[in-house]
Amino acid sequence: MHTVIMDTVTLMMLLLHLCCLTSLMFKFGICTGPSDSETFCVPSEREALLRFKHHLKDPSNRLWSWNASNTNCCDWTGVVCSNVTAHVLELHLNTSPPPLPYSNNSDIEYEEALDAYHSSKFGGEIKPSLLELKHLSHLDLSGNSFGFVQIPSFLWEMTSLTYLNLSCGGFNGKIPHQIGNLSNLVYLDLSYAASGEVPYQIGNLTKLLCLGLQGLDFLFAENLHWLSGLSQLQYLELGRVNLSKSFDWLQTLQALPSLMELRLSQCMIHRYNHPSSINFSSLATLQLSFISSPETSFVPKWIFGLRKLVSLQLNGNFQGFILDGIQSLTLLENLDLSQNSFSSSIPDSLYGLHRLKFLNLRSSNLCGTISGVLSNLTSLVELDLSYNQLEGMIPTYLGNL
Repeated sequence: MHTVIMDTVTLMMLLLHLCCLTSLMFKFGICTGPSDSETFCVPSEREALLRFKHHLKDPSNRLWSWNASNTNCCDWTGVVCSNVTAHVLELHLNTSPPPLPYSNNSDIEYEEALDAYHSSKFGGEIKPSLLELKHLSHLDLSGNSFGFVQIPSFLWEMTSLTYLNLSCGGFNGKIPHQIGNLSNLVYLDLSYAASGEVPYQIGNLTKLLCLGLQGLDFLFAENLHWLSGLSQLQYLELGRVNLSKSFDWLQTLQALPSLMELRLSQCMIHRYNHPSSINFSSLATLQLSFISSPETSFVPKWIFGLRKLVSLQLNGNFQGFILDGIQSLTLLENLDLSQNSFSSSIPDSLYGLHRLKFLNLRSSNLCGTISGVLSNLTSLVELDLSYNQLEGMIPTYLGNL
């Protein structure tokens, strides 16, 4: 997870993250919950929800409020109704894993939280009684354990959906081409939710702002040309995509004029299919973490031409010196260079990054003393130099930051 930075540009990114990484709750006026106790749900929709619950497995009894004696389903856990029409608009049935521990000292607490997470996942069957919720716009089933079954086919009939999150839901099987019927989708996350080829019909979802396809090992750059039709896309996550055999994947992505955040963790890339420069006109956040390559890991030079970057993650398995080109990214506020093998001292190229607020150099095999270059980073809020080979005294100027 990367750090929240509160200024004009990154406030936009925060709003995007709230949309794209943690349930992504889009509120379109009518999607607000009931404002007072006078809002009661539609009886037929209450019965549809009860039938839906009957086939779910709820080991921690999270849906205890879903019962016939509690007649107002607008007050049920995970249910959001319109305060105008009382129709059910949103179902939040996701299960969120605990955040990773920051230090080894919290391993025990993390293991306990992880056990609680696994024991609270929903399972069972997803029945088509959801089709009776004609006004449902937001459906989140992520983080659950539905037995690695096929994604229910009736979901592709729910054309009122603007938000669909099936990531890590315990699904499997191919994504059918009928997904292109969900023409109102603004957010779609299928990360770790399918196998087989991604249908090009996703390119017909022209209203998409956020798209997550992480962990789909079958993805190859040659099958991603349909992305260029998503002209409104602002957030794109493509984890584990094999980009090593394609020479035009960057051209496909830079054809997205509204793209503000691009995440490419654990991708396969090739040193020789990278241009020296590229124009991502709106890109403010880039994650290129734990990439793999047929050659020694490297930092693509085109990154240093992205002058509008506010957040950059280059953590994991990069080697050699930290390139001087990073000094051209003068708008950076969040820089993550952790878990690399730089085998060098803290670089002078950080000197000109006056807006930098969060700098992570943890576990990057840095040596020498703590460089005086850090004294110039007067906007710093967080600095992590842990688990390196640094030596000498801790400079007193750090107390002035």
